[in-house]
Amino acid sequence: MGSSLARTYRVGLVLVALLGAGCVQEPVVGVVRPVTGPDGAYGRAVDLGVDFAVEHASVAGDLPAGFRMVRVDTISDPELAAAEVHKLVTDQGVRIILGAVTSAEAEALLPVIEDEQVICLSPTASGDDLGRRSRYFYRLAPTDELEGRTAARHLRDERGIREVIIYTDDSRLTRDVEAEFRQYFEMKLGGTIVETIHLSTAKWHKYSADALLANDPEAAYVVGHAAKILEVLVDLEKNHFAGVRSTTSTFYLEDVLATAGPVADGVIFPLPTYDVVSDREPVHTFAEQFNQRYGQRPDIYAAQGFDAMHVALRSLLGAESLYTPELRKVLSYGLRDYLGVTGAIAFDEAGDVSRYPVMHCIRNGAVRPCSTLRQETKDRIRDFLGGLPNAV
Repeated sequence: MGSSLARTYRVGLVLVALLGAGCVQEPVVGVVRPVTGPDGAYGRAVDLGVDFAVEHASVAGDLPAGFRMVRVDTISDPELAAAEVHKLVTDQGVRIILGAVTSAEAEALLPVIEDEQVICLSPTASGDDLGRRSRYFYRLAPTDELEGRTAARHLRDERGIREVIIYTDDSRLTRDVEAEFRQYFEMKLGGTIVETIHLSTAKWHKYSADALLANDPEAAYVVGHAAKILEVLVDLEKNHFAGVRSTTSTFYLEDVLATAGPVADGVIFPLPTYDVVSDREPVHTFAEQFNQRYGQRPDIYAAQGFDAMHVALRSLLGAESLYTPELRKVLSYGLRDYLGVTGAIAFDEAGDVSRYPVMHCIRNGAVRPCSTLRQETKDRIRDFLGGLPNAV
């Protein structure tokens, strides 16, 4: 009798643990992002993609039965983000967190998702070692290391740039990618950083003019929030800078590009392969329908939000239960054939997406892969020469 009671007690404990882990809970996704504060523009762009993905899935009949989405605004505060995730799991029964738009928020969420044993799927956080610090963290963005190295290699090896001036806003959002670029460009590739302009300094405009005049650098590498990057581009034009202007993926906000005008034309930066005016599917249909729905082209943040929500929905539909290990099975092994609008999506052992950024260029307000633009230029020249009469 005592042995039977002990067995029953142990089984009861296991059932309680499984219920706490969410085996029988509803398919609830918590969207944790800033819509206010200094990083709010990025969260709002991600929101558009998330909303469009839910609409898209609803029309296609791909929403799990009982699906709910609960949103919170982190107001760009990582500590608040962590507290809100804890509440979403305990109060709302959230099984997947779609969020950590910035690396700072992701850092704050790691201990919470470990304690709560809940999936965090980040569309955009790029800090180098985030995935290796939690088995529950997955992200769609390439790492800061890859982004910094891609820009450095392009400038030094493909364009032959030897001297670069750096502009940086010294924020957590951009600090790591700037450090990676600096180290790789100087230490690995033998380039020279002639000057660093800190945009938090009140007199940075004057320091910029003096540095450009004194050093005449071949390229400028601008790291910061999108609005600050645009401010630097305006400053470079004012100082008649004729060199290469390179920046980071943080610049690719459609709201900013729409106001930038010609000052942004020719600016380059690394992204996953994403050509918003491509005829290839699924990008073409996504961009066309998104434009019809919102009256603007989808930037990389909207695209990654769209893909992240679709990945979350696929994991909820594909898992045998809402028990976290079952969701992890789908994310780790069940996405091999999934083609998102930002490219093929498959996660490695660290939860990082298996893709590398390539250089993109802004032309006439649209962001295109540099290789695509080069090929289109070659094709136009070939067609032009083919239409000329034969020399006599």
